[in-house]
Amino acid sequence: MALQETLGLRAKNVTLKEGIALKAKDLALKALEHWYILVIAAAIAALVSAVYLLVKAYNADADAAKRAAEAAEELRKNSEEVAQKAQNIKQAFEGYNSAIKTLKECTKGTEEWKDALKEVNN
Repeated sequence: MALQETLGLRAKNVTLKEGIALKAKDLALKALEHWYILVIAAAIAALVSAVYLLVKAYNADADAAKRAAEAAEELRKNSEEVAQKAQNIKQAFEGYNSAIKTLKECTKGTEEWKDALKEVNN
């Protein structure tokens, strides 16, 4: 009874079930009367979603570019390190070859030969 009175149905002699159906119908009609508000809200939501997706795509490209730049820098550093190590190996072989040449030019058993042998073994 209290719900019927709250809905204003007691004076109209309408059952609770019918009253709820009538109120739902009234609300639906009022919502349809203001359909343009729903359209505007949907358009705003679509616009916000589109902007969000564009920003997300732009940031993804920027993030990918940043990661690529970092990888390129890492690659540059590694290649410089490898080049330096290759140069060190080349110099070591040149020193070794020079020491072998000096050893071959010396007479075996002499002090000069012993010094050259020490140089080869270093």
